[in-house]
Amino acid sequence: MSGRCTLGWMTLLTLLAPSLSHAQEGPPPGYFYSAAPQAIGGGHPGYGAPPTGPGPGAQNYYEEIPGDTGWLYDESPMEQFLVNAFRHSYFRAEYLLLDITNPGNVVLAEPNALAGPDSSLIDPTQPQFISDSATGNVLTGLLPILNGIQINENNGVRGTFGFELRDGTIEASAWALQTSSSAFDGAEFINNPNSFFEPVIYQPVLQEGASTGFPLIYDISYRAQLKTGVWGSELNWLWSDKNPNDNFDIRPLVGVRYFNFKETLKQRGDYTYIDQLAGSTEILERQINAGTDNYMYGPQFGLRAELTSKWVDFGATPRVMLGLNSYKATLNTSQILSPTEEPLFVKQTKTTFGPMADLQVYSRLKLHENFSILVSYNLMWAGLITRPYDNIVYDTSVTPQSGAFRQDVRTTDAVLQGISIGGELRF
Repeated sequence: MSGRCTLGWMTLLTLLAPSLSHAQEGPPPGYFYSAAPQAIGGGHPGYGAPPTGPGPGAQNYYEEIPGDTGWLYDESPMEQFLVNAFRHSYFRAEYLLLDITNPGNVVLAEPNALAGPDSSLIDPTQPQFISDSATGNVLTGLLPILNGIQINENNGVRGTFGFELRDGTIEASAWALQTSSSAFDGAEFINNPNSFFEPVIYQPVLQEGASTGFPLIYDISYRAQLKTGVWGSELNWLWSDKNPNDNFDIRPLVGVRYFNFKETLKQRGDYTYIDQLAGSTEILERQINAGTDNYMYGPQFGLRAELTSKWVDFGATPRVMLGLNSYKATLNTSQILSPTEEPLFVKQTKTTFGPMADLQVYSRLKLHENFSILVSYNLMWAGLITRPYDNIVYDTSVTPQSGAFRQDVRTTDAVLQGISIGGELRF
């Protein structure tokens, strides 16, 4: 009986031998292990023996992980430059509230035809008695004038980004104002029921260069709308402060600037046209539209003076640009004298000298070492720009079928001034 049991156990161990030998194979590739320490003589019989665990003779396995090589290249010059540059960078976001030079007492008519019956200049703000050339009726006429046009309190934004290098600071800035819109509307005057004679809007004009005394008349409606849009950008280099421990420093700067000043003037009005040959009447939809685009660009130079303290800084940044103005002026008209008149379109482009000056005076309140609040006064002057209402020559033709308005481009200047408030974040 005992011989049979011994034979059975030997057979069972023979079958289990491959499984036991497979369980004791070495670790997978990429791993290494440390052998268990040997027992030190004189110790407990179990001292230094391999720890117990799954499987006989359990061992510790370790996985080797490669070290961090950094972004792109370890300690590359490009990585060092970006880290150092952005470590000393700053960003400003500001809200702008600026006024733009208003047109003033500009009459939308031919200046050479504004003389009254006795050749004396008339008051453009007061109604005048005029005669309708088609009917001979006496009318009460009011000149369209832009003295009520206000281009004030224009909202805008400005963003500035800069980063400091060893020898100076690179600073880029861009800003824009919302498009301003203001209008002269003659509907209130035309629809005045208390006028003794029929109230109309009228425009004295020339006829092939000579004054005729017969103006353009609007007896149904008239509206003149002026739209103004302004934006700009600049890129500057400021030299580093030679005395960083002083509370007052002056840093020269050089850079480039771009300035865009765009305006459109649209005049639209209706007149009861009488065709004397056909003996019929028709509504004349008269349009006189002018536009200007001023593209000013060039190098600029200036400085930044700053008085610093622990909590508040005061500074000023005057800059002057001596550049160019590549302007475009357009004029298009329709139905000036008759419904069958051919539309007129005139465009003129030219590049001329375009100077510009900019002054920003500011104070900076330091709420945190990385965040400040800025309040600034801004003053910008743009010289030798063209504006649409200055360029129209109100000249008509003897032949009603052809428009004869002309364009004479003139230059003037514009001033933008106002305040700004914003925050500055330094990294």
